[in-house]
Amino acid sequence: MSHYELLGHPTERLMSQLYATSMEFYSIKQEYLQKRDAFLHVLAESKGVDWGSIKQEETPTIETSAHVVMKMDELEGGCQEGTKSSPLFHRIALATHPDKHPECNPIYFQQAQKANEQGKFAKLLFLSRYLGLETPKQLTEEEIQKIQCAIEKKKGKIQHYQKTYPWLYAKAETEELRKKLVEAFCKVNAS
Repeated sequence: MSHYELLGHPTERLMSQLYATSMEFYSIKQEYLQKRDAFLHVLAESKGVDWGSIKQEETPTIETSAHVVMKMDELEGGCQEGTKSSPLFHRIALATHPDKHPECNPIYFQQAQKANEQGKFAKLLFLSRYLGLETPKQLTEEEIQKIQCAIEKKKGKIQHYQKTYPWLYAKAETEELRKKLVEAFCKVNAS
């Protein structure tokens, strides 16, 4: 039995929670991007402007204005990742390095390298688990705090996406509510 199957172990439960939250975040983010593009297309049609001219990297949420768009970094405030996690990075690098494994998608190695440089232990753990590699069976208190912080960041980002105009527009059950959201978006962005 692998340590992945030891769900009763606190470390495994925490890593499982990190993995599940990260997968949910990536799914929500993809859904948000689709909703954003559809919303901006509808907005452009309703205002008779070129869709590309109004496309933004991030659209405001219901709780923010165009001048105070919530940045993802602000959602992540208070969580410091810390030092490099070399042993875990080396394990990932051995399995994904483009020179040793040309068949492996190089994005995995690049993501691991970036996470290692930034000291993002939780990201390295996620990649390791995603790739089916051995992960540490025991974590330090600092590593546990990093994982818990990463989970909270992902949950905050999910909540952010779910409060944006495109998300609410796509979930609106009536045409009247959709029109009100478009009007509110235009009002917030008029200036």
